[in-house]
Amino acid sequence: VENGGWEVSTPETAGGFSAIGYHFGASLQRALGIPIGLICNARGGASIESLVPRQMFDKDPLARRYAESVERRIAAFDPLAQSEVIWQRQLARAKSKGLPESKWPKKPVNGDNLTSWNIPGQSPSDMASCYNGMFGVFKGCNIKGVLFHQGYNNAISSNCRPKLYRVLTRLMIEGIREDFADPDLPFGIIG
Repeated sequence: VENGGWEVSTPETAGGFSAIGYHFGASLQRALGIPIGLICNARGGASIESLVPRQMFDKDPLARRYAESVERRIAAFDPLAQSEVIWQRQLARAKSKGLPESKWPKKPVNGDNLTSWNIPGQSPSDMASCYNGMFGVFKGCNIKGVLFHQGYNNAISSNCRPKLYRVLTRLMIEGIREDFADPDLPFGIIG
């Protein structure tokens, strides 16, 4: 809810929430006979890498190698050069479409055309980039479980690394349980 409060979930209000979450919560409420509160913290296009707490990447050699590759990209990143590359692509695309010069993209100033997707370590595809804003903000809350539905972005072309995905899934679950100080926190995965 935009005002930050709770909203009663009904078939009419659930459309802006999560169909999977709605049906799961409704089934759970019917089975237990108690009110169920659900928090939807979704980020479209996020890879599992971004949902694993940063400290967990050091607990597995495969995850550590991935983290080191991200750290190398972060160290080598030149925002002004990347901004120029993006602008050149946008300009070439505009010209190829025959757009008049008035419709061409403006030359960026100080990398103002960069988005999180273009910045190593901030992209929703990079390690731990979404974790703090999605799970970390709820640390200290008494949650009773996590329902996880993700994976499409990790199934695309070069992102398809099933061994790494399996490792990161385990590390994500362990990290969330560690952060919430509950080693038995129920964790459901929807495939």
